Amino acid sequence: MLLTRADIKDRERFLNASNTLQALLDNRIIPVINENDAVATAEIKVGDNDN
Repeated sequence: MLLTRADIKDRERFLNASNTLQALLDNRIIPVINENDAVATAEIKVGDNDN
């Protein structure tokens, strides 16, 4: 899953991501989560942009 900080801050987006993660886990799928660097331009910094 590719997420941005906004996906966690906004309640509706957070719940959507949470429900998606739960559905994956319920189906015995291990999710891989990373920051969506392609659209998270405000958060990109030299050295470390993954929070």
